Amino acid sequence: MRVPTLGQLPDGELSARLRAGLRSLARAAAEAADRLAALPAFARALVVVAAAVAFLAALTYYSADAFSHRAVDQRAAAEADSLSTLTARLATGDAFNTYLEMLRYAEDPAVRDSGTSREDRLKAMRLLLELNTNNLVSLTVADRTGAVVASTDPKITQVLDSAAYQEARTSLTPGNTDVVVPNAGQPGYIEFAVPVKDATGLTWGVLLGRADPDRLWKTTLAGGVDGSRNVIVTSTGLLAAGVPQDLLGQPWRGEPLSGGGVSTSIAGVSSICGLSPVGAGSPIDHGFSIASCLPASLVASEHDRAIGKQGWITLAGAVLAIVLAGAALYVAERRRLVLADDADDDDEVSGGAAATEAEATTEVEPASEPATLTIAADVDAVALIDGFERRNERLSEQLREDIRARMLVAASQAEEAYRRLDPESESDDGLHREAMEELEAVRDRALRAIEQEMYPAVVDLGLPNALKSLRRDLADSIDLTLELDPMADTLEEEDGRKPLAQGLRLVLYRMVLDASRALAERGAAEALVKLARADGELSLSVESALDEMAADVAASLATSRIAIEAYGGQLDIGREDERVRVQATFAA
Repeated sequence: MRVPTLGQLPDGELSARLRAGLRSLARAAAEAADRLAALPAFARALVVVAAAVAFLAALTYYSADAFSHRAVDQRAAAEADSLSTLTARLATGDAFNTYLEMLRYAEDPAVRDSGTSREDRLKAMRLLLELNTNNLVSLTVADRTGAVVASTDPKITQVLDSAAYQEARTSLTPGNTDVVVPNAGQPGYIEFAVPVKDATGLTWGVLLGRADPDRLWKTTLAGGVDGSRNVIVTSTGLLAAGVPQDLLGQPWRGEPLSGGGVSTSIAGVSSICGLSPVGAGSPIDHGFSIASCLPASLVASEHDRAIGKQGWITLAGAVLAIVLAGAALYVAERRRLVLADDADDDDEVSGGAAATEAEATTEVEPASEPATLTIAADVDAVALIDGFERRNERLSEQLREDIRARMLVAASQAEEAYRRLDPESESDDGLHREAMEELEAVRDRALRAIEQEMYPAVVDLGLPNALKSLRRDLADSIDLTLELDPMADTLEEEDGRKPLAQGLRLVLYRMVLDASRALAERGAAEALVKLARADGELSLSVESALDEMAADVAASLATSRIAIEAYGGQLDIGREDERVRVQATFAA
């Protein structure tokens, strides 16, 4: 037999059933009240107190659970937002370095000369990709009609559908694109384009570079903490890098959280993510973003740890409260019975109670105030160095992303405006060229030198790569010969060897820079730089031939000595076999 639901009952029968239910509840409540009234006064009071304590305990546990959920979600969202801000800065630096590499490649003589043969141009472009630390996978040169002159990737046969090419050809300024994902489930690419000018300054073509997002942002995407994942999202909301290949080109989906952040699923893992734009307000800003996502399981475990044994604590507190209340009620009831049975003992009981109250209310002299505790400051040298390096990194980033970029755009606009005027005066033309050359020198040399010295971002690629870059930067003042153990520092743990700490990389990089400059200022034309890691020891030395040991070489390295000792190392400066040697040693 089928039992009808409430919604299927006629109105009259429904009303009758509701009235019957209310009458049953009323009878149950009346019976409970009668039973409670039949209990002794002491028992009634104890039941009421127990019910009140149980209600407050349940309310406390529920509130703690709800508050913990909200607090953990908000903390996770804040952590994800903070992490995404950091990874966006790293991603911006990676993309901007590639942007600057393209500007240098466009100045290569074999690339910029319109008369270079196809074979020579291909050879030069392959050499640029092989010899430089870069994130590009191919280089292509096309003329202003769109015809491909030469490409390191045979699959690139036309460029007219490239947004970066069209931007560079139209505006005669460098350009780049959003991450392009041609087909879902297939790797995408990001393109950079720079106008190519011949020796006369005529823009005859465009240099187009393609980068694999996973390679371009390899370090950034790998920089997760606590099982987090970094993901590149295009301006149109497609997954472009940092996810399994079958998810590439799929739409980014998520639900905003009330405390900030986004709740979503990445590769089947429920996560809480923070989103930050890459290159916002800079020439590489094309609307794509990076999402830093923390696993929701981590958030759940944080909640479990937060709520922990709250249930047992609440239950224990409720039981203790009931026991104490029962004891208090029992004492009060016993006292009432004694007073009722023996009125003659009233004075005695009152006196005892007064004495008890007097003892209980006896004023206790306040304890003397504790002596003032003076805490001496303890300056952590490593933390101090790290603080200065963070400041330098911020200023370097400002130079790179603001001043250099603006000068680049200004130079391009000024030159294009000058060409449209078509000046007839040779003196004006020469003055213009001198001004443009000076502007380029300030942008490419002076500002870059200041930026690199303030915070050499190349150390993110490991100490060996950073020293190779330093050799190129100092080529005009001193010739450095490098003997580098490639396993002295790695980007990831390999064969049991751990990468050097970022702070230690900076200290060693600056030591080589200061030592090389000090030797060059004292007449040294060459120097040998050795980096080795063996037998439980890491050593880095700079040595060069000098007629005598200059006392002020040590003075030039005073800051490096303090920094090296702060990291537990030792700096030795001496002269042997007519060569001055500066050597830093650490326990590996």
